[in-house]
Amino acid sequence: LGKKVLCKGLEDFGFGYRTGVDLTGESEGIMAPLKDWETINLMTISFGQGVAATPMQLVSAMQAIANKGVRLKPHVVAEVLNPDNTVYKKMGVKEINRPITEESAKTMLGMLRGVCDHGTAKHTGNIPGYRTGGKTGTAQVVTNGAYGDTYIGSFLGVCPVEDPRIVVLVKIEEPTPIYWGGTVAGPVFARVAQEAMWKLGVNPSHPEEISSAAQGGQNSEPR
Repeated sequence: LGKKVLCKGLEDFGFGYRTGVDLTGESEGIMAPLKDWETINLMTISFGQGVAATPMQLVSAMQAIANKGVRLKPHVVAEVLNPDNTVYKKMGVKEINRPITEESAKTMLGMLRGVCDHGTAKHTGNIPGYRTGGKTGTAQVVTNGAYGDTYIGSFLGVCPVEDPRIVVLVKIEEPTPIYWGGTVAGPVFARVAQEAMWKLGVNPSHPEEISSAAQGGQNSEPR
């Protein structure tokens, strides 16, 4: 890709900029301007080192992939009500930009599905009855300017991957003794996403799996 294309791609997905979410104190994260990129920056940034992203930036970027390539401005609430329950203010849907095409977004969802199908979250990020997709993360923590022996395990996923309704980020700080994202964060994602599917009333695409899970002793009903 080269420095210029990679930098623009990251910026289009919102890295290095505030998302505009209606919370105080949002950070821009850390990403050096293109003019300061050296060849080593291109290499390290390509696999995730040299850039610091906020959880909101990560969710916003994944939301664009889940939303056919269109990134929307995030909100904490959908609407504000008056004491008599009439609507005082409604948060409208505002498009920020389109970092990728709808076709590319569909391709990305297929790749994300592969992570849960036969990749690093094969045994941890799946939900009976639904198809999930996501990306595991195992990041070294910088201590005193250098990468040490502590990690952050994470999982950033969507469900259902065929027609996404939710994006979930799970971040586990300094897990021990196991720190792989798929192992420590994948199961949390699966449990949260499963509850969300029930609460949103999303019909399972593979209901036979839920029956099989129930017969095998797994929890298949919301508690």
